[in-house]
Amino acid sequence: MQRFLQRFARLVMGTLSGFDRLVFKGKLCALYGPEGMNCLLRANDVSHKEFKEYAKEVTARVVQAAGVPEAKAQGCYRYLNSSKIDKEKAAREFAPARGRKRGPVCVLGCVEPCWTFDWVTENGSTIRGEPGKCLHLYHHYQHPTFGWLYVRLQTWFPFEIQVGLNGREWLARQMDRDKLRYTRHDNKFLWVRDWQRAQQLLDEQLRTDWQSELDALQQQVHPLHPEHLGRMPLQYNWTAFQTEWATDFAFRRQEELEPWFERWLRQAMLTYDHNDVLGFFGHAPSLYRKGRNRIETSVLANFEGRRIKHWAGSNSLKLYHEANLLRAETTLNNAGAIYVTRPPADDPAGTVKRRRMRRSVVDLPQRAAYCQTVNERYVEALADTAETRTVRELVEPLTRRVPEPSAESGRPTR
Repeated sequence: MQRFLQRFARLVMGTLSGFDRLVFKGKLCALYGPEGMNCLLRANDVSHKEFKEYAKEVTARVVQAAGVPEAKAQGCYRYLNSSKIDKEKAAREFAPARGRKRGPVCVLGCVEPCWTFDWVTENGSTIRGEPGKCLHLYHHYQHPTFGWLYVRLQTWFPFEIQVGLNGREWLARQMDRDKLRYTRHDNKFLWVRDWQRAQQLLDEQLRTDWQSELDALQQQVHPLHPEHLGRMPLQYNWTAFQTEWATDFAFRRQEELEPWFERWLRQAMLTYDHNDVLGFFGHAPSLYRKGRNRIETSVLANFEGRRIKHWAGSNSLKLYHEANLLRAETTLNNAGAIYVTRPPADDPAGTVKRRRMRRSVVDLPQRAAYCQTVNERYVEALADTAETRTVRELVEPLTRRVPEPSAESGRPTR
């Protein structure tokens, strides 16, 4: 990234690298095994034919403990009759009325697809996992540390939990406590009084004890856990389901950024091929056969502007700008497609070698380092751009018509 910064030193006033969107999953892993639910029922002396009534009773207790009656009484509960409704937008409608800078904002209920369990009698009576639908509760908060976030609770076995938050929202809270002035637009900082201090605050996020923080959020929305599991108490296992790592470059003026951005769009579309995209992600091209993995590049235009996006499997890298801010962003949806150097998962002191990246929250610092490397490779490639003008602008002076002198009068003819 140094080459990029050296080339644009007079145009860039500051940089920030850190997490943007973070989505975590909490699962009771033992229940997902072939005999997981059967073991739970045996531990609690529940027969297979009693499963549905047992599950309904547990669900009713979970919903009651999750604060739905209280939310309804306070006028901050809403049932959404379609899973396509924007939960973020619906929750934001409660925020002005509540007027809270911290604490619960609202609870949204919605029936959505999920992985669940049911009693089947094919080849003998058993409890089998299968796709289904059930009520999910979305608890939205103004968290004192993380800022705006949501916690989604599945209200039927296996009671999966999802947590969504934003690292830049979190950074805003950190800078407010630090009395560090900034100009913000959505999840981007267009100007910061002290960019170096802001980066230090972003780096502190990597030292978070995620297991404890996520367990605390679980306790707020699902306080019945693990009591509802009876004589088989289990702990939630937390993984990073999706992460976005963004590297921002704040240009001094939007007018100085825009011509360069236009050229970078053309460069990416016209010159970056299959091998270039794989190279940004650190993949060996020989391991990716064309047609068997998604390797593509696209340009999207919407109300926010234009952005270019490169896909390598289900992971992506994109470049876009907003006002005076240029952002390179790596999104990991499938950490297992990435190979990193680490010891075995069950033996931290074991042999260190190249293995698949784990989804565990314990490995978030390693995931961050990988994503930062991807972003840096990309912006270093951008630093090679030599010209901001289009081909038409370059050749126009050479193709401009010039008057020729007349043979008789010596005067130019038109």
